Amino acid sequence: MFKEMIEKLAQRFWSIHPKELDNITISPHKGFYGGARAMFYADEITKLAGTVAYEGAKEAVIAWEVCVSAYELNGKKDPFYSTKLSDYKKARDAARMHLEEIIKMKDLHQCPPKKEDS
Repeated sequence: MFKEMIEKLAQRFWSIHPKELDNITISPHKGFYGGARAMFYADEITKLAGTVAYEGAKEAVIAWEVCVSAYELNGKKDPFYSTKLSDYKKARDAARMHLEEIIKMKDLHQCPPKKEDS
């Protein structure tokens, strides 16, 4: 998945037409010395990084959900059942909070989650 995303990004960088750069407003970041093309690249890389972080956090939430569910079904004979289950739930909840933080950050940067190709 990541390799394909990088290849699409490289193709996008290669295919950018100068007329597309005319629509880019360069914000006056202190210390930013690039022009419209550099700002375009920075924006595209930020979107990709946000998408990768979002996908990874989403997978972590799913994995911890599976751990909690499986342990609830099969772990009752374990003498440390309640402690382990509590730890799994804490990890799941922490992963959910992390995912929510990423979604908020993506909203701030206006980077929507990757849409599935249909």
